[in-house]
Amino acid sequence: MKIKSHLLLLALLFFGTVQIKAQVFKVDTLLYSGDPDNRINLVIMGDGYTISDTTLFRTNAMSVVNYFLSTPPFNKYSNFFNFIGIEVISNESGTDHPGNAPDETIPLNQPINVADTYLETSFDYGLHRVVSSNNLGLIYSVANTNFPQYDMINVIVNSPYYGGSGGGIAFTSMDVAAFEVFMHELGHSFAELSDEYEYGSSNCNPGNSQLINVSQETDTSLLVWKNWLTTAAIPTQPGTDCNLIGLYPGAYYCPVNWYRPKCNCKMKFLNQPYCEVCAEQIIYKINSLVNLNDDFSPQDTTLTICNSDVQLFTVTQVKSNPNTIQTQWFVDGIPVVNNDTAYTFDASLFTIGMHQVIAESYDSTYEVKKALTTYRKIWDVNVVSPLNDIAFTINGNNLISPYTQSQWYVVGDTIPVGSTDVLNCNQAGNYFVTGLDTNGCFATSDTISTACTTGINNIQGTNAEIQIVPNPFRDVVNIYATGLKPSSYHISVTNVLGQILERKEMKITQDPFHLELTTGELQSGIYFLIIKNEDSSYCKKIIRE
Repeated sequence: MKIKSHLLLLALLFFGTVQIKAQVFKVDTLLYSGDPDNRINLVIMGDGYTISDTTLFRTNAMSVVNYFLSTPPFNKYSNFFNFIGIEVISNESGTDHPGNAPDETIPLNQPINVADTYLETSFDYGLHRVVSSNNLGLIYSVANTNFPQYDMINVIVNSPYYGGSGGGIAFTSMDVAAFEVFMHELGHSFAELSDEYEYGSSNCNPGNSQLINVSQETDTSLLVWKNWLTTAAIPTQPGTDCNLIGLYPGAYYCPVNWYRPKCNCKMKFLNQPYCEVCAEQIIYKINSLVNLNDDFSPQDTTLTICNSDVQLFTVTQVKSNPNTIQTQWFVDGIPVVNNDTAYTFDASLFTIGMHQVIAESYDSTYEVKKALTTYRKIWDVNVVSPLNDIAFTINGNNLISPYTQSQWYVVGDTIPVGSTDVLNCNQAGNYFVTGLDTNGCFATSDTISTACTTGINNIQGTNAEIQIVPNPFRDVVNIYATGLKPSSYHISVTNVLGQILERKEMKITQDPFHLELTTGELQSGIYFLIIKNEDSSYCKKIIRE
């Protein structure tokens, strides 16, 4: 999530004063890329546009947007920006030109003009070409009233003459050449870049101060852009090779003792590209303000997953063009999938217990040599096993499931005898039920023999106790019983279809009773062990590993 700082700036502007209450104007979406809370929002408002100039305002505003998006490296990150127009209505078209700047030419190349405009813009702020307003607080108030999620403000002035300025608010006339002023000033206000030109400043003493793109440091091991240096001589003379990153004299308004990375850059000359060092900083700022994981699924970041299930995790990236955004997936800190927006978590491959799934998205662009922000989305995943072998409850003829979305079965019949959480049964048999347990897993209950019609749970015979060990088993299963009445018994092993796979008939007279069954022919799976005489039965689900 971005940190919005403009509200603090506005508070500082009006500290100790009465805040200007701005008018509500029509807000027009010029270009929308995504959620304003995860985009850099550039608000464009006009001054000197009357009610009849609204179509012209939108055309002019889109001209600024298109110029912005045609300028590298902003053009590669268009999906990271929203452009919002605020149709500020003035009483008169145009803007002020008092003609009193010290650099005015005689005769004037622009007529003197006074216009009644809402934002009070004017030329001649110190220099003729500087367009600004003496009511910056009103401009901030317009932005806060009409689109408080703004990050940057550009005021376009309805004038065909060249002019503009920067600072917290960028001002741009509608002379096409003035758009370059706007892009230069964005280097200051957005990317915190410094001017690289010189005009004979007196404060040019030697030192070792450094900013992002200007430096007094000549020790290349300490230079802020040292990662970009190649074969250029230090210091670097402009006539050597202007394509190399080096240490060129003349920057930060000083002809000496301050240096810039390259001969030509938009921070020195208009109509030049941003140099590699400045472009890197712009990308760095874009990356720091927009979370590369624009959305994610599942939305719940604490999950319980059955060990037989799979879960799809996804992130939606804010993509550059061409796209250099990548996502690396980790489970418990171990890389599993790279450069994919989706990962399928197969719970059967992991132990029962807590695990952590992480999607880590980053920009792999070659245009940046310093570390960019990596954005992580984290899910805590609890892998659980189904709650099998839970006995259902018998109340009269009602069989009450311990699960939800229940399906009832009689052993030997693959067709459910009921799909309700409470089954009213009308025939005796060995019943079990499947459904979703409290973990959301598909589970199978213990198997119980019941007469149903009398509501008497006819398990094991009177006072009988039977144990089956081990369960789960491998090749041998043991039956231990006490309290069985002397009788002839059928002891059989069936599959879930009721097909008899193992069968013994014997007369049991001793108490306690023990029988060892060899089941080496059985495949891994679920089976039923049935002990039955003429008036009672016992059925137990057994699992072959």
